[in-house]
Amino acid sequence: MNSPSTIRPPSSPLPGLKQMLMGPIGTAKTSSIRTWIAAGIEVRGLFTEPSFEVVGDLKCEDGFHYHYIPPAAPGWDSMLDSAKKINTLNMKGLAGLDDMDKRKYSGFMDLIRACNLYTCHRCKKEFGDVADWSTGTVLFVDSLTGISEMAMNLTVGAKPVKDKGDWQIAMDQIKRFVNQIATVPRCHVVLTGHVEIELDEVAQRPKIMVSTLGKKLAPVLPIYFSDVVLAMRESGKFYWATELAGAELKPRNFPFSGKLPADIGPAIAVWKSRGGLIEEK
Repeated sequence: MNSPSTIRPPSSPLPGLKQMLMGPIGTAKTSSIRTWIAAGIEVRGLFTEPSFEVVGDLKCEDGFHYHYIPPAAPGWDSMLDSAKKINTLNMKGLAGLDDMDKRKYSGFMDLIRACNLYTCHRCKKEFGDVADWSTGTVLFVDSLTGISEMAMNLTVGAKPVKDKGDWQIAMDQIKRFVNQIATVPRCHVVLTGHVEIELDEVAQRPKIMVSTLGKKLAPVLPIYFSDVVLAMRESGKFYWATELAGAELKPRNFPFSGKLPADIGPAIAVWKSRGGLIEEK
């Protein structure tokens, strides 16, 4: 006979916020972690770059945990072998390579494993599956740029010439991962990303969108998030925008504005006013 479940039903009628926070480098996207902690929510970061150093003064007991996975760490021997092939083969030969140490590029699989069983790299505490986390926590994924690199490495390893099929496979993996983290967990979720100019094929004009692989993927990913926010820096001060000409943005828990405080607190207050409750961690 199965034993009774020890998992308590959720007390919050609403799942957590799902925020895509994009912006150029140096716009304090990672530093927004401090505002989540100030709002009373524990941050569990999943980093594909060592950006956590900007909040390095925050400790586990302060409510900040992190897990770091570099996008690519194949080793010097693998890089040397790839360089030799590039140096000796022509374009046709490089395009015909099936596997350039693909198995050594495990970052994307490590990312999935970390979501299935999250472990803090500092205190070594295990927090289980992110899908089971409460609204007292936020999964802070930094960033989509690293995830995109991981997905391509998963597909081709160090192969320097990618064909159309390689791009399609890598883009599909990114889409599936982002869909999973943005729609399955009850906890709050933040996905950071850099920006680039892409053609809006519907409006037939260039727009600021999140940076990822290809041209078809960037317009699709914001669909999964409740808020798509642009981080900006002006005269040494940091702001968030939810409305800006030429940018693909979406606010559900923020007002429409071109200059808001870089603070999640007001959005949490709106979420609470609609029935959201901060559950026990």
